[in-house]
Amino acid sequence: MKKNIPMNRAILFLSLMILGFFLCAQTAGKHAANGFSLATQGKYAEAVEEYDKAIRINRNNARFHYYRGICLFELGEYGESVQSYSYAILIESGNHLYYWNRGKSYASMDFHEDAIDDFTDAIRLKDDTGEYFYYRGISKAALGDHVWAIEDFDKAIERENRVGDYYRSRGECLVALGKVNQACQDFQLAAERSAFNANYFLKKHCQGNPKK
Repeated sequence: MKKNIPMNRAILFLSLMILGFFLCAQTAGKHAANGFSLATQGKYAEAVEEYDKAIRINRNNARFHYYRGICLFELGEYGESVQSYSYAILIESGNHLYYWNRGKSYASMDFHEDAIDDFTDAIRLKDDTGEYFYYRGISKAALGDHVWAIEDFDKAIERENRVGDYYRSRGECLVALGKVNQACQDFQLAAERSAFNANYFLKKHCQGNPKK
């Protein structure tokens, strides 16, 4: 019987380890769930605190870093949100959402070259989402690359042709290139889709008013 004591202790130790991991995972998940609930209520600062607690328990969960990054973005803490998204990417490099959101943070800080790199990675992982091409086009336009921006807006429209913002932004680039007549067609399409500021651009650059 004495020979079995070391084996029994080993089994007990292993069982306690498994139980400890399980309890830690449960606790981290609880904090993350609290963070998600707070974020849906617009309480982003409190949500960040909950995700911080979850990450202290389990720093290898990419989703914790990702959702923390979203909350920081909503708080206007773009630099910190980039760090959170970067941690998420280090842990799970194949998720297009991480690159897209980090790209938005870079763009919000006017780091458009970095943003373009991230949007490109998001497109590489998921090329059927018009919004990814749209955001990359916005950053290209911000750098003055209107021709290349138009190509991205074209691709965005090919994938989601009901989004008015895509037409309006393409129209703005066409104006920058001196192609006002083409731009007015885009502003008209944007207005028909209730895009923000579409009517303003119609009145500024085009003859007449949008169709009723």
